[in-house]
Amino acid sequence: METGRRLDILKALNGAATVLHQSFMSCDDVLQAAVTQIEKLGLRGGILLLDDDRTRICVTAMAHPAKFITALEKLTGLSVVGHSLDYRRIDVYRKVIDDRCSVFTPNSSDIIAQSIPQAARSFVSQILNYFGGTPSIHAPMMIAGKIIGSLDVAGKGLSVEDVPIIEAFTNYITVALCNARLLARVMSLGEDFRLSNQDLNLANGHLQQEIVERKRLEGLLSGAQKMESVGRSAGGIAHDFNNKLTLILGCADMILAKTADGDIGREEASEIRKAVQEAANISRQLLG
Repeated sequence: METGRRLDILKALNGAATVLHQSFMSCDDVLQAAVTQIEKLGLRGGILLLDDDRTRICVTAMAHPAKFITALEKLTGLSVVGHSLDYRRIDVYRKVIDDRCSVFTPNSSDIIAQSIPQAARSFVSQILNYFGGTPSIHAPMMIAGKIIGSLDVAGKGLSVEDVPIIEAFTNYITVALCNARLLARVMSLGEDFRLSNQDLNLANGHLQQEIVERKRLEGLLSGAQKMESVGRSAGGIAHDFNNKLTLILGCADMILAKTADGDIGREEASEIRKAVQEAANISRQLLG
């Protein structure tokens, strides 16, 4: 993905981190906030969480236009959100959950095809027409060393270089989701609840991870902004340099026009013209 687009994503995810950092969010609030931010970026995706047996992942939230989800459910007769599948039979999710590593794939069609339930196999081509064909990133949702699911993001222009950005966003969602679960647990205890040391340690662990991830995301954003600034400066210098080369080239051409073969200065003017043309080629490469 080009630098400008990546900077836009970093800015958007930094804003999303601020939203997810808000207190007293329910799990549904966190999921909706994550989905909203993914859609704002013009991307598609979903959040898949592990079940209690840790053998199946369940589609918990989807960042897709509602009309497409409705059309898909009408076509297949199946619910998209709430659908679960054995992650062990899908190559990408085995890497995400068992190996705890993010996966970039240039074409998501194979993953979609493997995820389609048997009852919807007859609609594979229609499903792939909408969901498949674009690059995708799948990042593990992990808190305190424990995998709880996978964040999937797909869209044109995504590249392997975007993996760290998506990982940072995934960590924000994970921390916010775990905090929401902890809040729900605390609230269920009633007005006279008392937090156990384990709960306090868990909450503190979530907070510390959130601080680390916020700093990492801010570092990525700062680096991207610096690269964009360097790119603009280099472009400006290259344009100024080209202007000077044009002037020198014009002078060399004038000398060549006024001299004949063997005249004093003609050979030097030819060398100057050749050198200017080579320098111009280098300048064009800098401008991309």
